[in-house]
Amino acid sequence: MTALSQVHGRGKGLVDRKVVEGATENIPEAVAQLGTEPRLRPQRVVYVTVPNDKVDTVVNTIIEANQTGQPGDGKIFVLPENDAIRVRSGEYGNSVLD
Repeated sequence: MTALSQVHGRGKGLVDRKVVEGATENIPEAVAQLGTEPRLRPQRVVYVTVPNDKVDTVVNTIIEANQTGQPGDGKIFVLPENDAIRVRSGEYGNSVLD
């Protein structure tokens, strides 16, 4: 199973320390540069459910396709799934992932 969600996030980002210090001291130019609200960027979350024996292949494929070596390449979280159930038939297990 694969699902895609559009989300917004800020990441850690790189901010000039002097600008942050200026904003902390209420220097108008620094405040204007940083803005008053966090800057959220559109991002994607992809959910993929695969059998255990395919996890390494899927993770490595995602890394190969997205790795630039720059901030913002993303993160992969591998979580256990206890079971999968096809509602229509009541079938259980890895076969419902096909």
